[in-house]
Amino acid sequence: MSAPKVEPVKPLVAAKSSKPNWEPKTKAEERMDKAFRNLSRSERMDRAVGAVLEGDLSVSAAARKFGVDRSACSRKVSGERKRREEQDERSARARAENVAAVVDEPVREMLPDGPISESRRVGSFREFNDRYFSNEMCPDCDKHHDTPDFHLEVMDLLEDRSKRLKLVNFAPYHAKSTICTFKSTLYELVRDPKSRTAIISAGGDLAEAMLYQIKEHLTDPDLYDGSVGNLIEDWGPFYNPGHWGKDSIYIYGRSGAQKDPSVSTYGFGKKIYGRRFDRMIFDDVADMENQNTPEAIQKMYRKVWQEYVNRVGKTGQIIFVGTRVMPGDVYSLLDDVEGMNVFRRPCIIDEETGSMLWPDHYPLRSALEQKSAMSVEQFQLVYQNVDTPGFGASFPPDVLERSHDPERFQGHYDPSWVLVLGVDPAGANAQAGYTAMVVLGVDVVSGRRYLVDLVNQKQMKAPQIMDQIFDWSEKYPLRELRVEVNGLQSQIFQYNTELQSRMANRGIRVVPHITHKGNKFDPRFGVEAMSSLYHNGVISTPSQDINSREKFKQLEEQLQTFPMGNVSDLVMAMWFAELGCKEYMQRQTAPSFDPRAKIPSRIANKRRIVNFGDRTTRAPGRQDLTSPLHGAPGSPGEHSFVNVAGLPGVGIN
Repeated sequence: MSAPKVEPVKPLVAAKSSKPNWEPKTKAEERMDKAFRNLSRSERMDRAVGAVLEGDLSVSAAARKFGVDRSACSRKVSGERKRREEQDERSARARAENVAAVVDEPVREMLPDGPISESRRVGSFREFNDRYFSNEMCPDCDKHHDTPDFHLEVMDLLEDRSKRLKLVNFAPYHAKSTICTFKSTLYELVRDPKSRTAIISAGGDLAEAMLYQIKEHLTDPDLYDGSVGNLIEDWGPFYNPGHWGKDSIYIYGRSGAQKDPSVSTYGFGKKIYGRRFDRMIFDDVADMENQNTPEAIQKMYRKVWQEYVNRVGKTGQIIFVGTRVMPGDVYSLLDDVEGMNVFRRPCIIDEETGSMLWPDHYPLRSALEQKSAMSVEQFQLVYQNVDTPGFGASFPPDVLERSHDPERFQGHYDPSWVLVLGVDPAGANAQAGYTAMVVLGVDVVSGRRYLVDLVNQKQMKAPQIMDQIFDWSEKYPLRELRVEVNGLQSQIFQYNTELQSRMANRGIRVVPHITHKGNKFDPRFGVEAMSSLYHNGVISTPSQDINSREKFKQLEEQLQTFPMGNVSDLVMAMWFAELGCKEYMQRQTAPSFDPRAKIPSRIANKRRIVNFGDRTTRAPGRQDLTSPLHGAPGSPGEHSFVNVAGLPGVGIN
């Protein structure tokens, strides 16, 4: 027999009028909405609890609106939530236990016209597909394709209830959504009419189009002409008048007390509080717009796990299906989730032999046409599902490795170098990232850069940042401190009189830096412009000992994944320092020592030469005022390496 219909939750309707001589009995009733005075206290409490559970009101707002005690309302809401969760868990466990019986035992359900015979029963997803889509015509090829092997593998994965987390990535034009969203949802509705599926796409349009296709196959028997079986005749009717909408449906004959639709659709970002599901399908939620920065990717990833996934019971299914967008996209993060079952296949199996994933539908000729219109790395990612770390990247691993200098270790510098400290500060709270500092040196004669030291610490407090800066200002002959001052960070540095005073006394220039998209991604002056230093072999990374190698490995890992990596604090700090080094490289004489400059005598008489090596100062002579800042190689002005720890330096004498 058919199961009772599920009525949708009725909206709250206020009473038309209140009692003429009504008097409030509690403080809560004094400020309640007058429209609900005709209702009894228990009725008002039920409505308040319902409003909270539906997500329309908070507990406080509901208690105030309906004139009930807030604490009592909160207790009832908690109790009802717990009851619903327990009911959902019991239902989910029962469905999981009955899966084998549904697949392996004869169907015993009764439809209006009598029992369904075993000969009409469809057990597995493969059988379901063969029975009801044996007439399926490809809209691109205008013919019927035999089900390819990789589709069968995907069906087996989707049907396996023991695997909760599933990720499916393969190329466009290979029917990902058709198998994973459209057909699997139809199969689930037949397998378990009580099931609740949520389909989520980037903007909601794809999900609504998929729901339209599902509704057509649940109501139009002509779509099955030529197939072995007719889904509506075998398992219908499905149409439930009055309960089918644009973005959700309740199928006819659904049993159980669940309030959520059989199938519902959402655009990614839409709130779904108060909903519960047995299956959640993320279909093409990643696109070029929402994956264009690491911050956007992390935001999507957090939203998936904090707001969406917890709407599915412990035994429910979470399915991600889509096409790769770019290296480091949300699919690459999902790949690393513990328990994730990943299904990826390349479009071209073997280009030399012409072996393809789906040759009957997408032959080698079509793939090569697409390949010619894309960059190699784009085609490798989107159509071959292959990340190419270093291929086409700004900082490939082999190029970074060539910068390793076995004759230097952390802390080595030459007194003739200009040393700049770059600082990328972060907050100290639990949600804050890493504070990064990098000391970078430049030989203004040769232009060669030298990484000297770095710090990368999470939740570093402002006093710790100051102590580190002061420590390095004593340890190294710094010329400049360049620090990011976006937002509240400016309060720490621009208006810190102690920092400004101590840096000025040591002859260290403090330069604020404001980061924005215009300069961060500038091809000539942005972060990736530093790649020329590595490609041209004009940068040195200390690697004499294991401590130095491990220390600078952090920086290299962030460089390799920039700009799509999870973190880039050290990269940003190095960039700030490099901007300072570039400025010094552009100067041929010190501004105040330029003999062409007209300088008042009261200022000229106060000029001093500062030796950052021995911390001494002296008045400038004629040689200082007319010669270049640094001697030529081999001249007395060239210095040997020194070790800040007092050990013999290793380098050029």
